[in-house]
Amino acid sequence: MSIDNGIYNVAKTGNRIIQPTETTTYILSASDNKKTIMATTQIIVNNNEEESSDEVPNLQFVKDSINTKLTVASADPGNFLWSDFEIIGSCDTSNLGSTVYAGDYFSSCSGTISIRHITTNTLKGTWDFN
Repeated sequence: MSIDNGIYNVAKTGNRIIQPTETTTYILSASDNKKTIMATTQIIVNNNEEESSDEVPNLQFVKDSINTKLTVASADPGNFLWSDFEIIGSCDTSNLGSTVYAGDYFSSCSGTISIRHITTNTLKGTWDFN
């Protein structure tokens, strides 16, 4: 497993704290003998508080290819609503409440799934469940 933009090889389990100083997109690549799976996330850094009054949520997701599930690993701050996001693709979201919480999940995902924060037009990630 590896993450681009200076992170390089990472363990299959655990976490890594990163603190980019500018907006950065990261691509995670995981491979076995049969296929490679990639996931993308973008960290938005806004050093000018007056530049934007719209707060971009820091959401981290974990993809479970075996159970075709996408889980929210962390949601900071925890005051965003699912209605603030556009979920593009095919996933069952019937178990979600109105507020975004760590542990929320999409099940029965298939094809390519993307999540976009509507207000700031920020892509939170894209995952392939093919």
